[in-house]
Amino acid sequence: MSQHRLAFCSFVCPDAWEPIAPLTWAAPGTGLVRFHAHLGQDWLLSARSAPEVAEDLKQLWLAMDPQMVVEHEAPLSGNAPGEGWGAVVRMRDELTQPVRRLAHLRVLGPVACHLTVDRPLDLGEHHDGPANEIALSLRLEASEVLEGATNAPIMPSMTPAAQLPIERMVGVPSACVALPVPTGWELATPAPCVASLSGPGLRVDLRRPVGSSDQLRPWLGARLGELATTPGARLRAWEHGERSGVEYAALAATAPAGGGTWTKPVLRETVYLAARDQQLLEWSAVAEPPVDAGTLLQIVEETRFLAPNVWETPTVEAWLPLTLRGGWRPQGDGVYVKLEDGMLLLHAAAVESTAPLEKTRPRMPDIIDTVRAGAALLEVLHEEEAVGSWRGLEAYRYALDARFGGLGPRSVRGVGLQSGKMLYSCRLTGEVADQTQALFFEVLERLRIPGMKER
Repeated sequence: MSQHRLAFCSFVCPDAWEPIAPLTWAAPGTGLVRFHAHLGQDWLLSARSAPEVAEDLKQLWLAMDPQMVVEHEAPLSGNAPGEGWGAVVRMRDELTQPVRRLAHLRVLGPVACHLTVDRPLDLGEHHDGPANEIALSLRLEASEVLEGATNAPIMPSMTPAAQLPIERMVGVPSACVALPVPTGWELATPAPCVASLSGPGLRVDLRRPVGSSDQLRPWLGARLGELATTPGARLRAWEHGERSGVEYAALAATAPAGGGTWTKPVLRETVYLAARDQQLLEWSAVAEPPVDAGTLLQIVEETRFLAPNVWETPTVEAWLPLTLRGGWRPQGDGVYVKLEDGMLLLHAAAVESTAPLEKTRPRMPDIIDTVRAGAALLEVLHEEEAVGSWRGLEAYRYALDARFGGLGPRSVRGVGLQSGKMLYSCRLTGEVADQTQALFFEVLERLRIPGMKER
């Protein structure tokens, strides 16, 4: 049997099983009728019971198959960490194949792990024994990090009356804000989108996570994942709420730091805070316990967003070292969006591909369908497609200017380049043709793809 693991959960399945999709393993074979298992973990912004989380899973399955039938469900017994739930379901899966789904779920603090084992009905009941064995192998990992954590307030309900005097405000365009610097504190900006304020006994760091989603649940998952791999880390508390119309999430954790041959490690506490305002911003305060959350709150509340026209957004793709200027908002997975002064959307992607570009490149009818999103095409003002070689790499390029009912004008510019087994692509969609074209030229100039010849 082979074990497959995520940050907080694992399961085992036969050695011969092979990956067929993200976090999904199946018995050897071909076609759609295959015995398979799927492992998942989710992040809970607020405390929830296993039956409550299970209800969400059942609603997802019901949306997939309105004829789904729950044959049996019950709490899971045993001494394993967390609260457990299990069920047997008959339904049609993602590929519309009829299956018997055995589901196990465990919830501990802000983490919910689930395992589903699907036995196609065509395979017969003799597979139910192995399915039960696989489902029962679900385990919570790194549970010591989560045990004892409470869903409780971390940040003060109001700014403390005794506040630090602010000496000056300093703009950090790559973080989109101006930061308050208290008297006697030092400000450092060691990298784009990062700033650090250091004062007596406390360090407050600010990070704008341009390479990830702007949603709070993935942010919480990323921080918890870091704790899972930090020796001795313990989650003390987590919370989710809204303050002055801004949604936020916070967690407090401890971990040993330092230590050596002659010295013992010192226990450090870190309070993390993420707020979804004009941009998702992540704050952290580090000190010997307890962290002065009141000082962190004062700094957060006195931080001011700069005007969007002075924001700077560095792309995270190493092969596209570009700084986007203006009100750009990263969405994760290589997507960047600007809404002010003419909408622009940039999608940068690098995927493994060995097929010829002539077969994989997008065609103009598909490009038009993607842009219009169901709106009527009124007029094509300009369209162009080309396949060839550019700077030593096989390449394709396309351009479209058109008008759509309900959307108005849209311009698209795209390029794809093949380097070895990787296909690198950039696609721009905008409301203003000149803006779209100008940024497209800048993208082309900034490309640094392996194997690309210098001009």
